[in-house]
Amino acid sequence: RLFEAYVNYAHGPFFLRIGRQNLSWGETDVFRLLDQINPLDAGFGGFLVSLDERRVPLDMARVVYGFGGVGPLSELNLEGFMVFDDKIAPPVPTGSPWSTPNTPGIPGRIKKPSKNFADARGGGRIVGVWGEFMFSLAHYTTYLDTPMLRIVTPTNRPISRGAFEAAVNAGETSRFLVDNFQAHALYPKVQISGGTLTFSVPRFSSIVRSEFAYFHDEPFFHNSAADQILGPALTGDITPGYQHVGTDPATGQLLLRYRSKNTRSDVVRWSLGVDVTRYIRLLNPNQSFLISSQIFGRHILEFDDTPVPDVSGSYGFGHFAVPVRDPNRDNNTFVNIDQHQLIQTLLVSTAYFS
Repeated sequence: RLFEAYVNYAHGPFFLRIGRQNLSWGETDVFRLLDQINPLDAGFGGFLVSLDERRVPLDMARVVYGFGGVGPLSELNLEGFMVFDDKIAPPVPTGSPWSTPNTPGIPGRIKKPSKNFADARGGGRIVGVWGEFMFSLAHYTTYLDTPMLRIVTPTNRPISRGAFEAAVNAGETSRFLVDNFQAHALYPKVQISGGTLTFSVPRFSSIVRSEFAYFHDEPFFHNSAADQILGPALTGDITPGYQHVGTDPATGQLLLRYRSKNTRSDVVRWSLGVDVTRYIRLLNPNQSFLISSQIFGRHILEFDDTPVPDVSGSYGFGHFAVPVRDPNRDNNTFVNIDQHQLIQTLLVSTAYFS
């Protein structure tokens, strides 16, 4: 496939690039904070392959205007971009060592953005240099790599509460769910605000990198408990997510549509990293070592930790409902997420042959 192809135009302080290209506004390695503009192809190599090689180029227009030196700043630039492309992070093929468990279950489809102004991605940032410090402030709209899962009944095919109840009583719940429900993967469009600050410490031959990103209304899959998605069949109640849309003329039973609940929350992500260059003659007499360490933090501001009832085989669908138990929290969920998370990375590298 064509990877990158673009044309540049420069006139004085004005720079324009149009075409298929990659654009990174972050300062981190391994995990992405502000570097969310281009989708990421995680189908090969995983974290063993650098982010630069896994980004998927997009058709975009990028503009840079340089103001030169302004006051105490030796350099000040204003940047912006606009994407008119429908590419999203490609799903990881089943069987890949980098894929998540993909158990058989409810069929589904992937919804991609359209090539129009409403689905366009874009934003801007300010980049400046003040002495040893390089900083940036950014805000933009993009699509996240992780899709939002939504369980629904087809619009033109509501379910009969009587048929649902009969299937549950007969132990055919799994067959009924597979035949009458769908899983839609929707790639969420979110706004991201944040900044970076990088500076060198010559005395220690090191560089300090920091980054902050605020994700506005990031969606999270809200696990539908057994007593919710099976509510109409178990209790006769129209539980959350269901809507009464009519009556079956043949049986007189209620006709229902279902749309699972997805919650949203603002999320704060930050990172602090240090890169140090050192000679360790005992291990490599000719080349220096790069020692890089980073700390990543994530905090979900509006976290829903409501306990979810156990999804068991007694309802006939335990073979594809895959709960994950958190030993530190009495809560079964399909994908366990902690409200606060800290991760540290360490990389030590050198070269013996060049």
